[in-house]
Amino acid sequence: MSNKLDLIYIAGYGRSGSTLLGSLLHCQPLIHACGEMASFFNIYSSHSRLCSCGKTLDKCEFWNVVAEGLFQQGFLLEEFPYYSRIQKKREAHWSHGGSFAPTRYHGRYANLMRPFFDALAQHIQEKQVLVDSSKTAYTNPLRPIAISQLAKFRVRVIHLVRDPRGVAWSVKRGLNRRLEAGRQKKSLLPLSRAISGWIFANRAACKLKSYFGEKNYFLVKYEDLVEKPDKVLENIANIWNLNLQKSMQVAKQARNGSEFQVPTMHQLAGNRMRFSKTFSILPDYTWKEKLNSKTNTIVKISTRNLMKKYGYV
Repeated sequence: MSNKLDLIYIAGYGRSGSTLLGSLLHCQPLIHACGEMASFFNIYSSHSRLCSCGKTLDKCEFWNVVAEGLFQQGFLLEEFPYYSRIQKKREAHWSHGGSFAPTRYHGRYANLMRPFFDALAQHIQEKQVLVDSSKTAYTNPLRPIAISQLAKFRVRVIHLVRDPRGVAWSVKRGLNRRLEAGRQKKSLLPLSRAISGWIFANRAACKLKSYFGEKNYFLVKYEDLVEKPDKVLENIANIWNLNLQKSMQVAKQARNGSEFQVPTMHQLAGNRMRFSKTFSILPDYTWKEKLNSKTNTIVKISTRNLMKKYGYV
């Protein structure tokens, strides 16, 4: 790579505050939050899903430049779906397109991702830290490990976890990409999918602690992030020796009820709030009133071991 970068990888399950955390980190000069970078090839080739700037990626002033950098290295637009499949073979669980022996794809994956990060680094030369919010669901639990094995930057993991009852309630309201398109149809068996996905993603994130070591792993609870975001950022800054003063200042202001404006962002996928120009930090505990007792019980029984581990029981 032409420019040495550090990567902060946000692991865990969706609906847990990764878009908010990425936006706060992006407020700090020298940090660039890219959203769910694992989705780049898939989103770019779809010509329908939007960057957080509100444009399709081929019209986005940020991601189109990255794509042009890839085209100059011999990448072909019509091959983007193929690149996405190779990426999944290395990063995903076998049930979602991954391989039973993902390391066999190391060479092809490296030939794919090294140019991608080269093109990205060329475009953000003034930045020192990237934030990837791709998480550790079935589609990419091995992504941070795969990246660390080929890239010339250190990978550090923020494991973001939320009470599974809050996640279940959020999922029952519908998938983000369907809601963005104005479609309210919900996924099949949303509760069971949410429970199994939450368990899988957080177990996968826990394994990253063993792989990367305690000094490169930091656990953040959604409830702490929305109630005391400046303190969470201060802890991250202290543990990893990062300058997050601007992010901490913005977080404290937003938590006191004021909205904050995020510097221009180009986040891929994630919560619909990424399209907003201004943010306020409002804890979402709707599930405590809306989630019926039967669903509450099912979630507690199904996830009791991990809930206990994270202090939710």
